Amino acid sequence: KTIYSDKYAVREHIKKTIGEEYLVPLISIDGKDHFYNANEIDFSMLPNKFVLKCNHGSHMNILVEDKKSLTKKQIKKYKKQLNKWLKINYVFYVALETQYVGIKPCIIIEQYLEGAKDMRDFKFTYFNGQLAFFWINENVAIDRTTTTFTNDCKIAPYNFDLGRDKPVDNKSIPEEYKMMKSLADKLCEDFTMVRVDLMLVGERVYISELTFNSAAGYDAPRPIKYNKIIGEQLIIEQEKRKQITIYRKNEAD
Repeated sequence: KTIYSDKYAVREHIKKTIGEEYLVPLISIDGKDHFYNANEIDFSMLPNKFVLKCNHGSHMNILVEDKKSLTKKQIKKYKKQLNKWLKINYVFYVALETQYVGIKPCIIIEQYLEGAKDMRDFKFTYFNGQLAFFWINENVAIDRTTTTFTNDCKIAPYNFDLGRDKPVDNKSIPEEYKMMKSLADKLCEDFTMVRVDLMLVGERVYISELTFNSAAGYDAPRPIKYNKIIGEQLIIEQEKRKQITIYRKNEAD
């Protein structure tokens, strides 16, 4: 999980599993595509638009839409913020999220995606390799609204985003849904539980990340009775048996 939760390291897994074309391209400086100190980043060598992102947690992004308008003071402020983020141990930052143990914090620079402000954000949750439910986020950059669907594409009787759930008819599911789900199906393999996040920007599909603790485990469904109903779909005994088998084999070896 450390590898798959690392926003830099997971790129290799995505590339091998479904293809590099579904990754947001990285911007390199002198052949280097990740940095352990923000002071290593030469802003003069970057395009006018780009995104700075840390690899070891959430909500550590800086969107630059017009580098030409930045002052030296603003660039210094950005670097200071990035270096501050690099020091955060995200294992304990929000909750006990052990998937972040062992990630070496670094900064990556992604290409700015034109039209990203109008993107639709898809989050597919899988239990034991099967789609359990998914969300579609709309108006992400302005006033995000979320619609939750069951695995048969019907509007769910529950939601995970209190106050922002906006029920709509099934026409809101785009034509690209089947293709996006097929990609998520491949990326969910070998995980007892995982959320595969994708972005639809214009007609292009990009993988955002693999998530193991949605909202650090705090995001309960409403009405709350669905917490148990949904949870019963997750079979963990299967995983326990697999782990015991591996343990016994290692002991025998």
